[in-house]
Amino acid sequence: MDNTLEEYTIALMQPTYKGLPKVVFKVSGKVPNGAADFLNKVTFNDMQKTKNAILDRFGKLMVILDQAVHGDEIFLVFENQFREKFLSSIGKYAALAKVTIEETPLKVYRIFGDAKIGKLTIPQKAGYLSLLPGPLLLANLKELSEDTYKILRMENNIPLQGVDFDQQMFLELNMPEAVSFSKGCYPGQEVMARVHNLSRPARKLVRILYEKIPQAVTINGTPVGTITSQCYSYKYKKFIAFALITNYDVPVDGGEYLK
Repeated sequence: MDNTLEEYTIALMQPTYKGLPKVVFKVSGKVPNGAADFLNKVTFNDMQKTKNAILDRFGKLMVILDQAVHGDEIFLVFENQFREKFLSSIGKYAALAKVTIEETPLKVYRIFGDAKIGKLTIPQKAGYLSLLPGPLLLANLKELSEDTYKILRMENNIPLQGVDFDQQMFLELNMPEAVSFSKGCYPGQEVMARVHNLSRPARKLVRILYEKIPQAVTINGTPVGTITSQCYSYKYKKFIAFALITNYDVPVDGGEYLK
């Protein structure tokens, strides 16, 4: 048994974790519900959801967020490389809304399995995020390697901003868990509503199963997209690839879509 398969098997049988290169910001208001009211006006989703997004006025993604409401404080988690983009996109509104946005020293860990670690957690498609001051509480758990974690995130349909997508038109990213079409005004709302109600996204982020990874995704021999993340899946006994493609309602050459 190779090391990755051994580690993968362990992750299916007992709790494991992976430290993630993410930052945690705290939003707090000077009045009750101030943080929630503020974020409702500048983000795409409702505050009771665990996934959210900040868009520009053209409906393109700025930052994808995981969020946790803790009393009158809201904690926002995202890839650390988008720190400046986050601050520039909503920081200018904070003073007017009388809220404080501050970076915390908390570290982000994805926990797989049934271990309950930490008080500040965010449910995920697979496991949950635990926001902790450090890894001390994780001493009895095995940390996964990058290769094993990549397999688990791809099998559980977890694309990464900065790897599998970046500043695309948001509806192309196929993330219904980060979307609300019933809430009030926010940047990009008109574009989102127009595409949702009258059209469809030009491209779509998909997962594809292949026997062998091709150089590009094609349909009837015509390239329709570029593969980003890829790995061999022990679960599906095939390769999985993320790709942002056009003509996504037509079968791809040599592969099959994975929902």
